[in-house]
Amino acid sequence: MPDFTIHPDDDKVVMCQRCRQMMKSLARFQPEDVRFVSDVNPHAELMTRAFGWRYLAGSFVLTFFETLYEFAASGFRRRKVARLKREILPRYPGSQICPRCLRVEKRS
Repeated sequence: MPDFTIHPDDDKVVMCQRCRQMMKSLARFQPEDVRFVSDVNPHAELMTRAFGWRYLAGSFVLTFFETLYEFAASGFRRRKVARLKREILPRYPGSQICPRCLRVEKRS
């Protein structure tokens, strides 16, 4: 579950310039907190009734490929966040990271 609390050592809430998400502290950020694949399609029952088995089969195929993408992307994201922490945190301990695009704003 993502942590949406604002910690006392964060001076201000900073929004990412690129994707307009709330940035989080790089020191506390864990890439496992973020999922991009939706869990449930709210219109699945309606679409299945309207388009039948073609929609249902397409939903399963789409879910399969989204799961493969998330599996591949999660390894990349973990390695990138570990590298950013290793390189940036010693010099800029108050840095913040965007959980979506991994853009870092260096703050001392």
